[in-house]
Amino acid sequence: MDDDTFYSHFRMQKKYLQEVDNNVKTNVDRIISGSSCSFPRKSIAPDNLELANNTSFRQISDRFNVGMGATYRTFIKSLKLICRLKSTLIKFPSTTAAQQKIADGFSQSRYNIFPFVLGCIDGTHIHISQPKHDAISFYNRKGMFCIIALAVVDSEMKFLDIFVGCPGRCHDASVWQRSPLRTAIINGEISIPPSHHFLGDAAYPLDTFLMVPYRDNGFLTPQQSKFNTILSSNRHNTHFIELEEKESEVGVSIPSLARDEAQEKRKGLAALFSG
Repeated sequence: MDDDTFYSHFRMQKKYLQEVDNNVKTNVDRIISGSSCSFPRKSIAPDNLELANNTSFRQISDRFNVGMGATYRTFIKSLKLICRLKSTLIKFPSTTAAQQKIADGFSQSRYNIFPFVLGCIDGTHIHISQPKHDAISFYNRKGMFCIIALAVVDSEMKFLDIFVGCPGRCHDASVWQRSPLRTAIINGEISIPPSHHFLGDAAYPLDTFLMVPYRDNGFLTPQQSKFNTILSSNRHNTHFIELEEKESEVGVSIPSLARDEAQEKRKGLAALFSG
């Protein structure tokens, strides 16, 4: 199967599927050690095909010549194994050198460079069946039941952090407030250089480590407009989903000192684009 055909079926390149496959095989014995479950399949390709195309278990069973019951059971086990590997494979770097490598990636891949970027933050709504309890909390503005996935990605769209599970009715700012990454930064468990920051859209609150656009009230200065344009262009291709227009700076309480520092930092960055 050529690379383009493979990608059209599995929604990822061969090398990345092989990498996930190898990680599952390497860790499967450690993960299920002491339990009664087994993992008979030699590859996660059938599971990825089902996830990428919403293919039925009957179709997967027929294509790979595996019993439908075994296909379902192994699919569930594969998902559990991959979820348990999440904390090992997806974690925000804690060293200055690794963080600088991410910032360099943004600088080298963008025409209009926004300096000192450690990642872009955005969220997406994941459709779920109607919950039996407190269903209204999961009912979003698009008229569907869902949970929210908040992710941080680098310049190559690789996940640096992901936080999943908040009800779909939550505002993006509230999800960010609850995220372990933000908590770790505030508590000093993860240290980032004062000059560095993430990029978010107007739904997120301005902070010293999170730059967001100026709110467009119709009176933006040319400098502020250019700041917004360059910030948005650096976030290009990192948007997971386009929802209705969101109000910014809602749901997260930031101490006045931090807000003042964040505004001064944003003002300083905007001054860089005044030319």
